[in-house]
Amino acid sequence: MKNIRKKLFIPVIGLGILSAMLIVGWPLGWVGGLTARVLARFFLPYGPHETVEITECRFKGSSDLPDTGIILTIHPDRLKENIEEAYPAARKLPPGILKNVTSLRGFWTPEDVDLSGAGKIPVSIVLDRGIGWRPHLSCSFPESDFNKMVATQFAGKLTKRREYFLGHYNMSYEPTFHTLSIHSEAEIPVEPIERRRLLVNATGRVRFWFDDDLLKARATGKVKRLTGAFDIGMIRDDEGIGLSYHADISELDLSVNNLAPWGEKWLAEDLRNSMDRSLNKEKKKRRFAEKRFPAWIPLDLIIEFHLTRD
Repeated sequence: MKNIRKKLFIPVIGLGILSAMLIVGWPLGWVGGLTARVLARFFLPYGPHETVEITECRFKGSSDLPDTGIILTIHPDRLKENIEEAYPAARKLPPGILKNVTSLRGFWTPEDVDLSGAGKIPVSIVLDRGIGWRPHLSCSFPESDFNKMVATQFAGKLTKRREYFLGHYNMSYEPTFHTLSIHSEAEIPVEPIERRRLLVNATGRVRFWFDDDLLKARATGKVKRLTGAFDIGMIRDDEGIGLSYHADISELDLSVNNLAPWGEKWLAEDLRNSMDRSLNKEKKKRRFAEKRFPAWIPLDLIIEFHLTRD
């Protein structure tokens, strides 16, 4: 009998210690933290979608995040709320699994977008209690790679054939961005969120080609200021959330060497109208609106996009 008691003593003590650790560690987040590390070790890299790959999880902050790419910074409790809304079973996960200053990192390859050799876009999700309740989405992209993508997207789309007193002529434009910032309006949107507005500011240059079969001319202009906005509408249905948009280039200040002011104004207005028409083509807007995002995505994001120097 004594031998049996001795054999049972160590397992019972071990079970008691484990139970005590669970009782104490569960509300303190120790169990959740350990669970997060185990999941990261055994399930990464992971591809939740064919265009997305999560490669690593770091538990030591975000000081070494890449200079370019997409970074979503979100309060851990806000992310927990969003995940539980999408997957109710996640409510049974131990507290502390989403720890402050943790970051998930990976890559995104957009569909229907030619990155012109830029490759995959780095993506990071950073948990930070200091960000407040509204998530912050920061996007940065190298200037040269972005301009290659713009050239591909607008190739042949900023060319128009027009009539004038000598017959017909073709006018073509090729824009290049030096700076570009896109950011959401500062005010807090009212629930339920139906619309968001993104403000655009840019500088750059544009090349012009004029061809009327008799005369061919080329010029380069400096875009000193371009401002505009994207009005985003929310489309809710059984498949999730879709986004509609309308683009408006409100101001374009152009300077062209050896050209009279009236000529600069005419070219600037013509380019502004061309960009408006290209961005607002019904086929392009319809394809954009057909995409669906999960119903739980945060729509009150603070959004910021800018170009980085090469």
